[in-house]
Amino acid sequence: MTHSILLVIEILGVGFALHLAWALRRAGLAAGIPVLAVGFAIGLINAHLPALAALREQVFFARPAMILGMVIWLGGWSIWGLRGVPGWVALSVSPWRIIFGAGLLAMGLAGGLPPAFFWSAALGDIAVGALGLLLLATGQAENRRALIAWNALGLLDLGHVLVLGVMHLAAFYGANPDVARLGLLPQFGVPAFIALHLGMLRALLIPSRARVSAAR
Repeated sequence: MTHSILLVIEILGVGFALHLAWALRRAGLAAGIPVLAVGFAIGLINAHLPALAALREQVFFARPAMILGMVIWLGGWSIWGLRGVPGWVALSVSPWRIIFGAGLLAMGLAGGLPPAFFWSAALGDIAVGALGLLLLATGQAENRRALIAWNALGLLDLGHVLVLGVMHLAAFYGANPDVARLGLLPQFGVPAFIALHLGMLRALLIPSRARVSAAR
């Protein structure tokens, strides 16, 4: 059962990457798509290359180190490469947070994740995604204070998920070696969402030269 759920989550991860690339292109940020594609490829390799999978199981800090590397790669791209991300881009992909949260919930209820991890991680993702949809539906995509609060909440939730993962997943997988492991979601999805939040915060907190000149 868990293998089937994991396969669905992996396929949805591809859909998320394609949707994000489409949103960036529509926002006039197509120059960032190759970096996104490289990040996706690295995440896919980290998730499914047997040698790297074995390394993550043998070395306690290998899994968080790989995720941190992806966060730095995509976060740096988002903050400095894209020079900020428009609010509607991250809000438009917020339904994926709900979808992935539901996937984590399904995995956990099927016995594929420890309760100490999946309840909090799943419900947090669903809540952040639902709030993003609410902001988008109510025309708050340009509300600076609301967007800052939403991004801060999103980053707090993802940071909390990473901490929970370090605390609980290694022990759970060690005790349940036959359970299917999450792959593309932690290796690409989480870093990509973190990058979006960081890019949006840069755009909100550090006005571009164009906007400063217009204000003058």
